[in-house]
Amino acid sequence: MLGAALASARIHASNEIGRLQGELRRRIEYVNHRAVELGLPLLHSDVEVPIRFIGLGPQAASTAMATHLMERGLLPSCALFPAVPPHQTGIRFTVTRHHEVSDLDMLLETIADYLPEALACGGVDQREVDRAFGLKSSSVSSAAPGLD
Repeated sequence: MLGAALASARIHASNEIGRLQGELRRRIEYVNHRAVELGLPLLHSDVEVPIRFIGLGPQAASTAMATHLMERGLLPSCALFPAVPPHQTGIRFTVTRHHEVSDLDMLLETIADYLPEALACGGVDQREVDRAFGLKSSSVSSAAPGLD
């Protein structure tokens, strides 16, 4: 732990920190935009934080999605009751500057493709999920930001 703390302190004290933070910020912006574009129930899609949450509603929807993702070689993190209310479970993932755009697209597109089936496993539809999380219905937006 001490080694990690020292390495972190060196990065934060260097001129490199701005570049690294910019790389991460661009990936987070990309994920936020792409999730909206795909109609995913991404909570706080306007916030630039690396931990993202796809709201799926009932536990059965989240566990179905997690199983689907694991079968495709992706490692999801389920947020389930009692950590969250039983009707507000979902999939959590972290965006890092080490993710390539293709990695992020693979995850988001896999979620989008399976979303109707996962929601059906939970006995809900997209409108019910939107209501449970206080989301507005998603609409396709303009071109995604680039990752220079």
